[in-house]
Amino acid sequence: MSRRALDTPMMRQYLSIKAEHPDAIVFYRMGDFYEMFLGDAELAAPLLDIALTTRDKGKEDAVAMCGVPVHAADQHVKRLAELGHRVAICEQVEDARAAGGRRLVRREVIEVVTPGLVGDPAGIEAARELVLVALAPGAGVGMAALDASTGDLRATEVRRDPEEAALPAALVDELRRIEPREIVVPGDSPDFEAALGHCLPGVPRSVVQAESYDPAAAPVHPDGLSPDAADPASRAAAALLAYVNRNQPAALVHTPRLRRYALGEAMILDEATRLGLTPHRDLRQDGLPQRRHPGAGSGGHLLPDGPYHLRPSRLPQLPRVERRDPAQQLVEHHPQRVHVGTGVDVRWGGGELLRAQVPGRSGEQSGRREDEVAEEELVLEAELQASDADRHDH
Repeated sequence: MSRRALDTPMMRQYLSIKAEHPDAIVFYRMGDFYEMFLGDAELAAPLLDIALTTRDKGKEDAVAMCGVPVHAADQHVKRLAELGHRVAICEQVEDARAAGGRRLVRREVIEVVTPGLVGDPAGIEAARELVLVALAPGAGVGMAALDASTGDLRATEVRRDPEEAALPAALVDELRRIEPREIVVPGDSPDFEAALGHCLPGVPRSVVQAESYDPAAAPVHPDGLSPDAADPASRAAAALLAYVNRNQPAALVHTPRLRRYALGEAMILDEATRLGLTPHRDLRQDGLPQRRHPGAGSGGHLLPDGPYHLRPSRLPQLPRVERRDPAQQLVEHHPQRVHVGTGVDVRWGGGELLRAQVPGRSGEQSGRREDEVAEEELVLEAELQASDADRHDH
């Protein structure tokens, strides 16, 4: 690519914007289209199944480009985010008539869509949570998680044994449970990031500066986050809020509170149990029909206490409940025998029914005349026959 091909007012403006967002695909607004150029176009065209073309066709130094209509841009942005890419939306921020055709219209990036941050509600899948996580490694690992679809912000700390691997097993289990779409990590911990990539290879990671982890420098301080805090969970929350502010500052108004929880104070649910207990989760990837919350409707979103919140913040200590068999209670009150019905003795031993018989049978001495015993047997037999007949009638 020659310098001449890039030395135009429009390309100079594009390259200046691209330099500010080198890790994002820039959607550059031109009239009714968002255009992509150079490496962005070569990357996005096959992913979006759109034509890759060039500016100044026929020239050796033609600039590669592709584009999507503005009215259909949301689905393409969502597609790229789902594939783990960041998309910088660059809009015209002044009226073209104000420029009078004498200069280039001013453009700026108004938001950056990332795998864990989707600004347009239409891009949020109703049956899936959209979780962004920030990790703060240290003696203990702080973790903050934001569900971008509901604004729910949580934080916890995972203790790490000095002899343990870079990632504590409890942290890995927690990350696999909440299934983040994106993880923010500090740039000064390459070993930690490498271990994270090994354990969760399919989750995009965004590297930020270590200064982002200072709670005092957080763009906002929701309830639960003090500027003076220094614990790992607060540092992770500060980095997450700084990342949101840098990419989609308008989303900060939806995070009024930081809720803290401890892994040891909650009930762990394995994946099979979570699938069975989560009515909102999209189970189509498991070959099962999709199930939504009954009140959400066909386009409704997950509730704030969806699958990632199935585990409560705190599990209270419940009193021990003794199960008591009603028959055992009967035995305890009448350990020898219980008289039931007409002349029937129910004998118990060790909590079990030993036999039920009419007194006088099997050589048992009852002290009554044989004709009385025979009469009671006939009455009992008649009652049993009547009971059987009544069941058949019903």
